[in-house]
Amino acid sequence: AVQYAPARSPIERSLRVQLQTPDSAPRTVRVEARLPAGLRADSAIRTVIVPGSNAVLTVEFQVRGTLPVGRHTIDVVAIDSSGTYALGYTTIDYEHINPRRLYRASRLTIEAVDLTVGSPMRVAYIAGVGDNSALALEQLGITVTNLNPATLGQADLRGYSAIVVGPRAYESLPALVANNARLLDYARGGG
Repeated sequence: AVQYAPARSPIERSLRVQLQTPDSAPRTVRVEARLPAGLRADSAIRTVIVPGSNAVLTVEFQVRGTLPVGRHTIDVVAIDSSGTYALGYTTIDYEHINPRRLYRASRLTIEAVDLTVGSPMRVAYIAGVGDNSALALEQLGITVTNLNPATLGQADLRGYSAIVVGPRAYESLPALVANNARLLDYARGGG
């Protein structure tokens, strides 16, 4: 639901919208991407046929432009003969609970960040639990290499501008704890 972009720099993103109808018959639907100032799409309005019987159709918009610093939203609506739809949902389904749908607006928020990077950055990333930090760094134009904590002891860390450790990684990755001295050596050496 949230992406990042460098402010005042050209961005290009794919916006994927999934459409689904529980009806058995196909529906003709107009899909509109409502863009903030500074962005344009290859086609902001599409008319598609959504197959019936819970089949999922993905519609993709190519979005380009530049944004000033701040929070910007892209809203998406689907319009057919029965109404306008501006909500999406995620199903939470585990053995120990009844399935639940979590509804939210059909919206993508782009945080345009005032970012200055003096030289090309190379970041080594050790994934944490349920995080999207590596993706956020890549969206800002930073080169990210995922590091495996099990091979951290032998990895050449000299070419990295920084090493980022994701949330709760030490709690969930015993190999990271075992190789922590390697990260401390990297920091002592100026990393």
